[in-house]
Amino acid sequence: MNATEAVTTVPLCVDLDGTLLRGDLLWESLALLLGDKPWLVFALPVWLMAGRAALKRRILQHVRVPVDSLPYNTELLEWLRAEKATGRPIILATASDQMLADSLARHLDLFDGVMGSDGVTNLKGSDKLAELSARYGANFDYAGNSSADLPIWKACREAILVDTPAHVERTARQSAVVSRVFSSPRSTLSLIRRELRFHQWLKNLLVFVALITSHQFTHLDMVWKACVAFFAFGFMASSAYIINDVSDLQSDRKHHRKRNRPFASGALGLPWAFALAPGLFLAGVGLTVIFIPSAIWVLFAYYALTLWYSFGLKTRLLVDVFALAALYTIRILFGAAAYHIELSVWLLSFSMFIFLSLGFAKRAAELANLSNSGATRNIRRAYVTSDLAEVKVFGIAAGYASSLVLTLYMNSDLMRSLYRNPDILWLLFPLLLYWISRIWLITSRGEMDEDPVLFAMKDRTTMLVVLSFIIIMFLATRSWFRIF
Repeated sequence: MNATEAVTTVPLCVDLDGTLLRGDLLWESLALLLGDKPWLVFALPVWLMAGRAALKRRILQHVRVPVDSLPYNTELLEWLRAEKATGRPIILATASDQMLADSLARHLDLFDGVMGSDGVTNLKGSDKLAELSARYGANFDYAGNSSADLPIWKACREAILVDTPAHVERTARQSAVVSRVFSSPRSTLSLIRRELRFHQWLKNLLVFVALITSHQFTHLDMVWKACVAFFAFGFMASSAYIINDVSDLQSDRKHHRKRNRPFASGALGLPWAFALAPGLFLAGVGLTVIFIPSAIWVLFAYYALTLWYSFGLKTRLLVDVFALAALYTIRILFGAAAYHIELSVWLLSFSMFIFLSLGFAKRAAELANLSNSGATRNIRRAYVTSDLAEVKVFGIAAGYASSLVLTLYMNSDLMRSLYRNPDILWLLFPLLLYWISRIWLITSRGEMDEDPVLFAMKDRTTMLVVLSFIIIMFLATRSWFRIF
């Protein structure tokens, strides 16, 4: 037997979590459990008392992990298939539960054998080494990724390192024969920054609306509180985005754009989600309690509605869009509560209608993309592609209703008490109608981003309309400017 033939008979044993899979199946199944049956979070400590292997088995009794949409390491997978083609035995050796490992192996149709945890023994580190040694002695190669794999690399014939931290790679090279390294360059800090979605904080500029419409923006103490409100809400919103991304993992992985999000792609481990979400929540609450305690109830209302939306309302027909409109309006309420300004029914009505319109635009854009992909529905939404025409009608009607509210406000006593030259405000009416009509034309053409609010905040034409609004409102406060 020559050297090449000898190599092809050496079993190639492959770890799963963090190696073949960009992620960890325990955290994946835990995320599914919290999304589907969040009340079972209180049972987790009890299950863990029986050990990690027992915990994995108990979680799998309540969830089904969709192995077809998991974020696999495609580079490693292609290499394994090439090795398999030479006749080499490929063995999956994982600490994940045996039932889940078997399901994954059937999907990939790659492995000649599968080793996993059995509900009693957690097949990791020394336990995995003992099992591999009992089967193959020292005549096997092993692909792994973490410090727990160091004793296995030391005992095997050749070590294959996959996305290992630098210090683990250095240790492995000192004690093992490293034959191949698979590395995916990535910056954890950059991934965290992406996941916090600072660009979405543009939406939190809505906390300044009450300050502007009440003409209090010249008071520095008010401006200071508005800035605190902006950052406090930003931290809370980022926390909510993380929770929403974890609850949406499976649907995001089937989406043409969202599958590249840090958690959905597996680039950022799910443990970060369970650390960042509560940390950001506490930061937002802390800022609010210290500097603007009067607004804390609004902040809690926002977070409660966001969680309700993430874990239930987003799957309810029409209710989801009304919830989105409420979440934007709450931002305005938060700003008003921060500096003790009473909001008018006109502003609240206008806000609900305009954001209801944008919410329907979001659903219309999603349905258009869904239709283009050949699918009929999103597993996390209650809409089907045949609803597109009705969704557009609802959205256009809500947008035009917001313009009606604006005209009624311009005839109110409140408006005339705030502006010295109120007649000029009638210029706002055609501007608003133009903007709403343009948004829906863009949506109907299939050119709308799936987040219309963010699209509007980045759109140059929208910026010009907003600037025109501000100029008109400023001139309306000046008695010397007359055009009527």
